Amino acid sequence: MTTDCTAAGEARAHCRGFTITEMLVAMGILMFGTVSLLGALGVGVSTHRSAEQHNQAVQLAHRVLQRLEEEIVPRALLAAAESGEDSAPPFAAVDSTPADVAFAPGMRYRVEFTTDPERPDLVLATVRVLWLEQGEAQAVEFRRILVNHVPFAQRVARLRAERSR
Repeated sequence: MTTDCTAAGEARAHCRGFTITEMLVAMGILMFGTVSLLGALGVGVSTHRSAEQHNQAVQLAHRVLQRLEEEIVPRALLAAAESGEDSAPPFAAVDSTPADVAFAPGMRYRVEFTTDPERPDLVLATVRVLWLEQGEAQAVEFRRILVNHVPFAQRVARLRAERSR
């Protein structure tokens, strides 16, 4: 036999289902969990964006330092060697150009060189990468020691050229 819970006078103990109060409590708990997850999602997206920009800054600094080692410093040293200077040339600060930072929009860099009078063969290159993140200025610095001398093969070639004159 089936029981009809709508019949008058019957006990509600054997009726199945949820009361409206139980449904409201369950929905409140579900909404609280959903709102918490959405809040955490926003923080996660912000952290991801920040990490991505920091990664771009690291890549930019690495490219700049690599370019310094491969192109700019050897070119300056070669020019100094051709002019007959025995000492290494002083290096001026270098600022970014829009073409340099095309892959990292909104970023810029500055390279400064520091030499030690006691160790003129070494130059400290400091690359400072700057960008805006959520309206706040962010910066990261990278340093690398560059060997500040004319490569051996070029010095030998210069000496041979001087002796043959």
